[in-house]
Amino acid sequence: MKKLGSFIINTLYFSLIIILAFSISTIALTRKVNESRAYTNNLEGSVTKQKVVVLTLTQGIVDTITVQSGQHVKKGDVLVKMSNPVLQSNLKVYEGRVNNESAQTEANIAKVSIENLTVKAPVDGVVGELYTAEGSSVEEFSKIMLIYSSDDVRLQTELTGDQYQTIQKRSQVNAYSSRLNKNFIIVPGLLKADEKTPTGPNEKKIGLYFTFKDNAQATDLLNNEDLQINLEDTTKTRKPIDIATDFWNGILAR
Repeated sequence: MKKLGSFIINTLYFSLIIILAFSISTIALTRKVNESRAYTNNLEGSVTKQKVVVLTLTQGIVDTITVQSGQHVKKGDVLVKMSNPVLQSNLKVYEGRVNNESAQTEANIAKVSIENLTVKAPVDGVVGELYTAEGSSVEEFSKIMLIYSSDDVRLQTELTGDQYQTIQKRSQVNAYSSRLNKNFIIVPGLLKADEKTPTGPNEKKIGLYFTFKDNAQATDLLNNEDLQINLEDTTKTRKPIDIATDFWNGILAR
């Protein structure tokens, strides 16, 4: 019985030593993995959308602005309704001269100008700044508002050399919007024109544009909104160290 008891105690003792040693080693590896993840994933990108300036095509008085800043619009939606009593009066005069070819030409021009008193969205997008107000008088080709186009939305970021090397190995990565609580799949695209920008005595940054795999999902994003970029390869098979890291992170976070 004494030998059996001694065997059990020794077995438990050595098992405890092995478990303790394994725990210490995996915790140390967890810290290194976390440091690597933090370095790799400490990356933000800024949403960039094409700016489309909406212009008037004729002069008039702004009667109604049918949209507000931040509102989504579709191509062809009415943005502004204007009036021009002089145009209306001239049209009646020209239309009254039925047998005058020159007057009929002027009437057709006046009709087009009157149609242009209703300003419509040239693209799908989000209304930005408004440059006019109801009751204002505007000239031909005046700026009245800015629209951030929903076409070709991009994510602009600055990468370290190591991060750029990581990106080159990925066909796509994830970007997260905390405002929308939503992940987006982004694809590495073009380098920025100012490809490398010094940010310190020993480090340079590489400018890169990402495109959105599903551009329709990016329409809800705001121009200049910051997204968190995750450079981890979500398609690779999880290794034992990844499982151990997630386990200890869960335990230590409590």
